[in-house]
Amino acid sequence: DPFGNMANSVFNGTTMQAFFDSGSNAYFFADSSLAKCGSNFAGFYCPSSAQTRSITLGGLSSTRASVSIGILSASTLFGNTSNYAFNDLAGQIGSSSFDLGLPFFYGRHVYYGIDQTLSGGQAPYVGF
Repeated sequence: DPFGNMANSVFNGTTMQAFFDSGSNAYFFADSSLAKCGSNFAGFYCPSSAQTRSITLGGLSSTRASVSIGILSASTLFGNTSNYAFNDLAGQIGSSSFDLGLPFFYGRHVYYGIDQTLSGGQAPYVGF
């Protein structure tokens, strides 16, 4: 959309807005099947084993792309004090959004097109 969001994305059978956010340290989404961490890591998921989730991203031009993400326990990840950035950290957010945070950018090329709609040009886009 004009703000760079993908309002036609689908996660767990629910249509929602997804967005890319290199300023977030994790993926953030609602998933009641994932165990939540205790108070030490509140807001993050702590599954007992490695998990994978998929989201289908939907753009304005009916373009669709499926993306799989890995999820490990936040307590395990944060317990390793020699690491500072994680490609499989996930946390909770409201049920109507999926935040593709910084882990999405690891290991792939991500390209942004700048919004030029005010000058009659293209709306923003993301390619990966």
